[in-house]
Amino acid sequence: MTGNDSEIMFSPFETGAEVTGEKFIGREELIKKCLYKLKGGKSFALRGVPRIGKTSLAWKLLENEYWPEQNVIRISIGMGTCKDFYDFWQRTANEIKKELSHTDINDDIFSLLNAIIEAGDNYKNCRNAVMESLEYCNKKGIRTILCIDEFDSADRVFGRSTDAAAVCYYIFLRELITGRQKYNFICIFTSRNSMVNLTKNLEGSSILGKAVETIPVHGFNNQEMESFRSYAAKHGLILSDIEWDLLVDQAGRSPLMLSMTANELLESGDDKDKTQTIKEYEAAHYEYFESLMEFLREDNNKDLKRMIQLFIGPKYNLSQNDINTLIHSGYIWQVKINNLYKYETLSRRFLQYLREETRNGLNLEIWPLITETEKIVRNVIEEKMRGIFDDKWEEELINKAKLKEKEGKRFINPDNIKKYLNNTVKADRLIDIIGFGEYKNIIIEYKNTAFTDVFAGWPEGAIINCFFKILDARNPIFHSNDHLMSDIQINEADLACKKVLAALRPAPLAPGP
Repeated sequence: MTGNDSEIMFSPFETGAEVTGEKFIGREELIKKCLYKLKGGKSFALRGVPRIGKTSLAWKLLENEYWPEQNVIRISIGMGTCKDFYDFWQRTANEIKKELSHTDINDDIFSLLNAIIEAGDNYKNCRNAVMESLEYCNKKGIRTILCIDEFDSADRVFGRSTDAAAVCYYIFLRELITGRQKYNFICIFTSRNSMVNLTKNLEGSSILGKAVETIPVHGFNNQEMESFRSYAAKHGLILSDIEWDLLVDQAGRSPLMLSMTANELLESGDDKDKTQTIKEYEAAHYEYFESLMEFLREDNNKDLKRMIQLFIGPKYNLSQNDINTLIHSGYIWQVKINNLYKYETLSRRFLQYLREETRNGLNLEIWPLITETEKIVRNVIEEKMRGIFDDKWEEELINKAKLKEKEGKRFINPDNIKKYLNNTVKADRLIDIIGFGEYKNIIIEYKNTAFTDVFAGWPEGAIINCFFKILDARNPIFHSNDHLMSDIQINEADLACKKVLAALRPAPLAPGP
């Protein structure tokens, strides 16, 4: 596309609001599945991570093209903007009135809807008026579909599901959506949390969970990715295979991140190299990544630990149920690549961010023994190297790495050294950002100088073997997405950790006579 402002009349990619019309891309399979349920009178919840397109999909389901008949009221209420239970129903009544104003239905229904608005905070009056209104519409052959957007705000609007008053509000909503023959009232919920957790009462059972099926909303599938690329080309954003691969590497299958980067490319014009623009725009996604990390860390980091085990390792105690939970939450999905199925998340850049955050001090006890071993190894290396080289111990390691590199040998990853020297990573010590396998390199290199009192009597091969067993348990390259660690691997890694810890923390000498 040319950079001429007169030729850019609008942005073909939406990034700041719900996506509608031509800008809505793909989701054919989800639309078909959701419409099947709506036509059958079943309520459901669209669940997924923030900005994955839940609201846009819900609005799409309400569009006229899917409801040629005139007897369907379709409205949407953002729960996040409602003050309380009564405000929620008053807004709903007003929206229904707007929809009915274009019909020839008689004035009786408007009197009933006005009764909802006039009920104030009288629960009995509000409840009765809502029931009578929906029942009246049903008798007239009118079905009501209500999209309740941002249902995560329910614990503020309705109150926590463990509160006595709130329980009534949730049960009332359940009665409406399960009383199909009486009310013909269907709800589309959007939320990032599960309906079970949002409406769990004191007894541990969910008030709405069994009445509302959850449909996960994931990133684009392969066909939708191609549709996005074609749509971009249609609007002048033609990308080479190399540029497209780089865009996907960064933005992944997230409609939001794809659109954000596409907009940036369009705004930069033809004069600027697209590859460079994509690389420069990478940092803009990190704010989004940070918000996702906040959600992952909820509930004692359960989802975060699952993500780390699945994509980074070690897959120590990750079960298929844990994986299914991540799928159901919208954090991951399966894609078919070269006839093989694998798990993916928002983007490879998000995984890189997750890996960096994990290395930079998340301190998650996914496998406590390995965590303890890494910590002790790091501290012992500093203690022993400092004992020989004082404050120049890091300089010694850096110089040694340069020397080994000239010899064609890997000692410490030069990229990590560069990041540390340029202060582009959060680390107080060089040892905190280098790989576990490089700890082994340091210990073997200085075994006869700095480490004479640890691994005493150990042959070099035994040290290497122990570190490799531990590396097998934690190295991201070792783990694919289709299997967990075997019991043998887990036991070997545990035993190796215990041997290393015993060597680094020898038992104290017995007291003399």
